[in-house]
Parts: sequence; structure tokens; C-alpha cells
Amino acid sequence: MATVPDSAPLKATPAPRRLPYLRAGLLFATGLLGIANFFQNAGHAMPAGGDTVMTLVLVYGLTGLASALAVLRRWRWGRITLILWAGSLFAAAASAPQVFGSGHVAWTASLFSGTVAALLSAAGMSVIGLFRQ
Repeated sequence: MATVPDSAPLKATPAPRRLPYLRAGLLFATGLLGIANFFQNAGHAMPAGGDTVMTLVLVYGLTGLASALAVLRRWRWGRITLILWAGSLFAAAASAPQVFGSGHVAWTASLFSGTVAALLSAAGMSVIGLFRQ
């Protein structure tokens, strides 16, 4: 068994190069889903607050696509679209069960979907350091 001497310098392992592409893929996928969901439900009768939720869905769809492109190109303005994406994703996910659901199930669904959206937002926001200063 080979041993490493104590005086040998430790090398830091570089972050995988494909990680920004995976995160851009997450942003791109949520962007496409948001836009598709908006147009699929456009024109249908909505309960009170439904138009607000659908506007949030369109916002996270458009900002998801813009953020994916900004991550890949490392554009400075991508931070703004990334923050808008994360906020609208969380707001839409947390409020949709309240608007479209009913009773105590809506509260449980809101907590769950809000938590999942927060985790997705955190995964997407982790690329914020990749943008040019």
C-alpha cells in the first residue's frame, strides 16, 4: 500500500465543467414547461387569483429561458433574470395549490410545492457566481 508523505501538497479538485450546462438545462426545462403551461391554460376560466398564478408561470418561463442563455454565455444581466426566475417559480408553486385547490389539502400541497420550488430555485441560483463581474 502506497502512502503519501505529509509534505506532499494537496491538489484541489476542479469543479466539473459540465455543471453549468446541467444547471442551464434545469433553467431551460423550467422555462419551456412554464411557457407551455401558460399557453395550455390561456383562455380557460380561472378562479380568483388564477390570472396572477398564470402570469407568474409565464414570468418564470420567460426568465428561465433567458437565464439559461445567460448562464451559458456568462452575461452580466443574467443575475437579474435568475433572481426573477427563482422568485416567480417559488411564488407560482406556493400559491397555485391555494388558488386551484380546496380545503386542507391545498395547505399541504402549498407547503410541499413551495419547498420543492425553493430547492429548484437554490439549484438554479447556485450558478450566480459564474456571471462576469
